[in-house]
Amino acid sequence: MIFDVKRPIILNGIENVGLRGDFSDRAILVNLPTIKSKSRLDEKSIDAKFSELHPTILGGLCDAVSTALNNIGSVKLDVLPRMTDFALWITASEPAIGVRKLVKLYQENREEQSEIVLGASLVGSAIIEFMSDKTVWQGTLKHLLNELDNVVDAGRRREKSYPNDPTRLSNKIHRDLPQLRQLGLNITFEGHTRMGNCIKIEKTQDVNL
Repeated sequence: MIFDVKRPIILNGIENVGLRGDFSDRAILVNLPTIKSKSRLDEKSIDAKFSELHPTILGGLCDAVSTALNNIGSVKLDVLPRMTDFALWITASEPAIGVRKLVKLYQENREEQSEIVLGASLVGSAIIEFMSDKTVWQGTLKHLLNELDNVVDAGRRREKSYPNDPTRLSNKIHRDLPQLRQLGLNITFEGHTRMGNCIKIEKTQDVNL
């Protein structure tokens, strides 16, 4: 059976739960402030506060949806980001929400997540370091793995997450592609040659991690 479902999912955790690139590229990261002891409430007080605010919250959501429905047909974006329909709808709802340039805030959130994901990725961070003094690099995956071996110290190369052959390297790069692209590195897999599978890395902007 095939189910067609559209529902947002909220994941909560102390650490970032979305360290896989393709997952984080479809998510919005929200860092909540620490609750100070004098601000803590028991469940009964929280329920009472929510009941008090519920009409205002629901009214605000209805206003946002109504405004978005009215404006969605005329919304135009210069660049369509990932989760395009989300970007169009939040832009259409801006007059009701009272915040402008929500897509810009969304893009900044994606960039923040890209830095987190690549900071946790041995391959992603190694590629950024390797390309720090280059604009373009082209070669085989085997050649690239040898180059990355010179960037990553021996101890980290022994970790399970570090690839030890071109195929595993390819898989790791594919996972990090959206984040590397977001931070200014365009990677193209150019197919198989007599020398092996070829790859091209181009820097499109200054990359900092």
